[in-house]
Amino acid sequence: MFSANEIYKKYLIKVNKNDTQMNIKIRKSVFVLMFNENKDKWYLQKLRQKNDEDVIDDLRNLKKSNTDLEKKASLTDRVIFKIPDDFFRYTHSYSMASKGGCVIPLYNDRPNPKNVRILLSDDNHRPSFEYEETLIELNNKELHVYKTDFDVQNCYLTYWSNIEDYDVEGYIKEDKSASTDQVDKRLQDYWIDEIINRCAEETIRIFENPAGAQLAMQRTMTEE
Repeated sequence: MFSANEIYKKYLIKVNKNDTQMNIKIRKSVFVLMFNENKDKWYLQKLRQKNDEDVIDDLRNLKKSNTDLEKKASLTDRVIFKIPDDFFRYTHSYSMASKGGCVIPLYNDRPNPKNVRILLSDDNHRPSFEYEETLIELNNKELHVYKTDFDVQNCYLTYWSNIEDYDVEGYIKEDKSASTDQVDKRLQDYWIDEIINRCAEETIRIFENPAGAQLAMQRTMTEE
């Protein structure tokens, strides 16, 4: 696995290899910001290829299945659960509901948020213990499970976890603390290469544009 500094060095090599006459040297702090923005864009693009089973299987170590969510509150019409801090993208979920001493799993239907209120008032779509289904909504790092004449005991969420932010030793952060080496150990080397390529292409586009290059040059003095 590439070290944090190796990732930075590989990026510098890519932006200066046969792509430009300029000796581009991007500050570590600028590259860290660029890498973290592009790794999330790269990740989202991969997940949107949901019909490509090879891609999804390749990312399986980033997927967390059937996570038992922490219950935050129980209201008249819903039970609120806390979404994990490392949540990136929803996959599916189900709830355990109880009524009259009977406990069963319910299918969680996640409709478009603007349609939730309409569906809750529709007898054909509102939460039903008998039909073993309910409605959910993701809102402000919370998952709301709606209910009617039953109680919701648990909610189990399957989701794609986020990729931890990258950092590299050698600069001072905005909060005045020193940066440290940090690379998500789940990242495969060829994933990192793909993210570095995105960063390099973005940098080259900036420097090929005279106005963009002038702006970028103001941000690219090295710490060394």
